[in-house]
Amino acid sequence: MIWRNVPKRCLQQHSSNQKTGLNDAQALAFLAREQQIWLIKLKDRQQLEFASLTTLREQCVKQYR
Repeated sequence: MIWRNVPKRCLQQHSSNQKTGLNDAQALAFLAREQQIWLIKLKDRQQLEFASLTTLREQCVKQYR
């Protein structure tokens, strides 16, 4: 499981003006504690292969049209 991308506006509400890794980590910890961000499931190998094949097919169709 990983964190989904957190919009910049959410981090800005809970961090100081200085952009550092520590401030970002504190803002993420606050958002996690307040349950304002959620975990997402990583794609498994089969899903990644299917996405790759779909993209390849779309590119071939576009190229040979």
